[in-house]
This record gives sequence, C-alpha cells and structure tokens, in this order.
Amino acid sequence: MYFLRMNFKPLIFSLILFSSCTFQKELVYDDLQPRAVPQKTLTYPEAKSMYDSFPEQAKQMLSERNMQWSDPMLQCDPESSFFPFLEEGVLALEKKVGYPQEARYNRENGIVRVIYTIDSLGVPGDYRIMQNPSPSLSRAVLEALDDSFYVPGFCNGQPTAVVHNYSFVFQAFIISR
Repeated sequence: MYFLRMNFKPLIFSLILFSSCTFQKELVYDDLQPRAVPQKTLTYPEAKSMYDSFPEQAKQMLSERNMQWSDPMLQCDPESSFFPFLEEGVLALEKKVGYPQEARYNRENGIVRVIYTIDSLGVPGDYRIMQNPSPSLSRAVLEALDDSFYVPGFCNGQPTAVVHNYSFVFQAFIISR
C-alpha cells in the first residue's frame, strides 16, 4: 500500500502543476447580435473609385495594417487588389471605439488585440480576443467592430475574405496634483 502511494505522488503533483498553469484565454461574447447582410454590395469599379479617392497617406496606412488574405495561396495583382476599408475612412474604426466609463473610472489601460475575419461582403465576424487587459475594454472594441461594415477586399478584381489582426491602445490620462 505504501508503494502505491509513493508512485502516484509525482503524477498528482504534475496534475496540480498543470492545472494551475495559466494560458492565454480567448474571450467569446455570444450575446452580440447576428449581423444582417448588407443591402448593397459594391462592385469592383465602385470600390476601386472609393479607394482611389483616398489620399496617399491613407492608402499607405491601409497597406500597413496587419491584414492578410484568408487564403494564403492567393496571388494578388497589386493593380487590381486592395484590402478592405470602412466606408467612413481608414481611421473610422479608431473613432468608433469609445473608452468605457467604467474602465476610465477604474483607470484601466492596455492593448486589446483582436483577430477577426472580414468576409467577401464586407461584414466582420469570427472575433477572437487575443490580448485582453479588461473585459470592458475588449467589449468596447467588439461593439465597435460589430457596428461596422467594410468595403470588401478585392484580389484580382474579385471580392475576397481577409483576416485582420487589430490592436487598439487604451490609455487613461491620470491627472496628478
């Protein structure tokens, strides 16, 4: 009997150690309402004319965003391809994200990093929170994303789904006396 207890001690210790390790957990907000399909989808010439109307600085910012085609095997011609953007402009998402009052009161800071898909209709979805300083900050980013419609990305003139890795920095201003 004593022999059996001695052999199980390392096993029990390793199970306790393994269960106490912390892993980065993805947050899922199931209470976000299902998205309606946009009433009008843009054709390539319409979307291209919107894209061409942006100043060069905005185009540069869009190209520097951490986006990639959902199919990594796609070979996209730069002349007939561009990543999705909000109809309101390149920086519209940053303007939509509000600093939650509760988080501001608690002086919560940090970077919310979310990976999501923008489908070929321009609808964002499949949100995965990868860095979460607080639930209220992550919720603010998800609500802004859920309230957004994109002009879809086009690869070789065809609407194509895109995976976007987006980071938003929340920084509460602390006024000291």
